Amino acid sequence: MSTKKTPALRSAWALMLVVPLAALVPPGRPPRTTKLDAATLARRRERREALKPLLTWPEEQRLGRECRRLAALEDVRAREGARLRRAPTRGEWAAAANYSSEAALRADRARMRACRDELIARNLRLVLSVAGRYKPQPGLEFDDLVAEGNFGLAKAAARFDPGRGFRFSTYAVWWIRQAISHAVGHDARAIRLPAHVHDKLRPALRRMRRLREEYREAHGRDPDDRHVAAALGIDHTKVRALGRAAREVASLDASALLRGGPRKGSGAAE
Repeated sequence: MSTKKTPALRSAWALMLVVPLAALVPPGRPPRTTKLDAATLARRRERREALKPLLTWPEEQRLGRECRRLAALEDVRAREGARLRRAPTRGEWAAAANYSSEAALRADRARMRACRDELIARNLRLVLSVAGRYKPQPGLEFDDLVAEGNFGLAKAAARFDPGRGFRFSTYAVWWIRQAISHAVGHDARAIRLPAHVHDKLRPALRRMRRLREEYREAHGRDPDDRHVAAALGIDHTKVRALGRAAREVASLDASALLRGGPRKGSGAAE
C-alpha cells in the first residue's frame, strides 16, 4: 500500500511542524468548556478531596470477614423465613442464629453493618474511576453513573470473600462496571422515549429499586406492590408498570403512565 502524501497533505504536515498548534486557533475564541462542564469537574474534584484513604491489607481482611459474617446472618434470617413462611421476629432470628438475646443480635449486626459501610466508604474512589471512563448521555449524567456504580460497590461488599486471597478492589471493579454498563445499555434501549419521560421515570425506578433492597434487608422478603406504592406515593396499579419499565422502558406507554394510569390492554392493573 502506497504511503505517498498528496500535496495538500504535505502542506498540512509542514504547517504542523513549523507553526505552534495554539497559533492555529483564532484569537479571542473562548475555551472549549461550558458552565455545565465546569460544574461537573468541580463536583468530581470535591468528591475526590472528600475520599477516605485506602485500606491496608489487614484492614481490608478484617472488614471483609465482618461482611461475610453479616451475609451469613442474613442467610439465617432468609432460611428461617422460608421455614416459617413469614418474616421471622427478631427474637426468632436471634434464636436461629444462636444469639443469647435480641439485644446481642442487634448490637453485633450494627457492628457488622458499620464494617460493611466502612469497606464501601474506603473504596468509593473505585466508583469515580470507573464512572469517569464512560461518556455521559442525555438523561444519564456523571452523577447518575456514580449512583449506579455505588450500587454495584455495595453488591461487591456484600459478596466479597477475603479468604480467596485477592484484593477487594479487584473484585469490586467488576461489579461496579457491571452496574454502570447495565445502566448505560438500559438507557440506550430507552433512547426512543422523549427526554421529559426519561427525567420522570428514572428517579422513580431508582427509588423503587432501592426501596425493595432496603425492605428485603430489613424483613428478609420482597415487599408487595401495595407497600411499594405507598412508599412511592403512587397508585398500586402503577407499580407493575414501573417494573416493566425497569426491564424494557421502550416497551412501556410512558405517556399513559404519567397521565395517571396504565394503558388499556397492557395488563399493568391485572
